[in-house]
Amino acid sequence: MNPWIPDRLPIRLRFAIVCVFSLWASHVMAASREAILPILQMVDYIGVDYPEFVQDGQVLNAAEYAEQREFSADIRRRLDDLPEVDGKAQLIESAQELEQAIARKADGTYIQNLTADMTENLLRQYPVSLTPVKVPDPAVGSQLYQEQCAGCHGVTGRGDGPAAQGLTPAPTDFHDAGRRSQRRLAAVRR
Repeated sequence: MNPWIPDRLPIRLRFAIVCVFSLWASHVMAASREAILPILQMVDYIGVDYPEFVQDGQVLNAAEYAEQREFSADIRRRLDDLPEVDGKAQLIESAQELEQAIARKADGTYIQNLTADMTENLLRQYPVSLTPVKVPDPAVGSQLYQEQCAGCHGVTGRGDGPAAQGLTPAPTDFHDAGRRSQRRLAAVRR
């Protein structure tokens, strides 16, 4: 007996109601996944990169700092648009705190801890799969990397591509174990 669907309804109508609800729920979950993954990526980016560009209350790279301020505002806006859940208000408060902490040039460790907590809370409130929906094709990935990334990051991903000369900040060396250990699976899905 389902309290939401009265037993006196014809079986076909009950089946139709369940189907419609299932389609609606899967649509909401799919939309949520597509909405949540970019938020996770931005939160991760800030948590990993902020300490490099803001130290002792001083901005070391104005362009990167401006981007992090922009991303923190975008995180808050995107959270506003997510479906309502019990912990949504706390997520929005955390996003507001992230914005304010970046604006006051807070300590990098504080930002790292705040973004780690935000990631954990976001995944608790909006559980989504972090694995690709479809198995990636390595040949397509390699081609995309060569076309869109190798110019700066180099053929082997060491940040030494021909276009890397003079870039500030320098392109990421994907072989840097320290940096790699700070990344979260949610942000490395691209």
